[in-house]
Amino acid sequence: MGTMIAEGNQKAFKSHFLARIGNRVVFVETGEVVFFSAKNKIVYLHSVDGKRYIVKHTLETLETILDPAQFFRLNRSAIVQFSSIVQIRPHLNSRLKIYVRSGYDLHELIVSRERVGSLRKWVDR
Repeated sequence: MGTMIAEGNQKAFKSHFLARIGNRVVFVETGEVVFFSAKNKIVYLHSVDGKRYIVKHTLETLETILDPAQFFRLNRSAIVQFSSIVQIRPHLNSRLKIYVRSGYDLHELIVSRERVGSLRKWVDR
């Protein structure tokens, strides 16, 4: 008899990704994700070790397969993992700036004005 992935109404969220770096395809565990970013219709997975991989999911799809307790859509082009947030600061026009670390790099991500209220609730749960 097989093992059940989800019991009852619990949804099974994505636990790893097949990601491409150069001509290699690797597994990246969801816990290793710092954030996802989209640029020119390509979605990148930024990992804790500072690598940037290409994944074959849109940000819209990622929103449905990632655990919303762990991941938050900041704007049209970024989704962040809660545990990777280093700092949150006020930004122009009632927006917020999120800082995350990927490898040795500190990345600044902007929270759109429309999502600031939801982010505050999400962080303060």
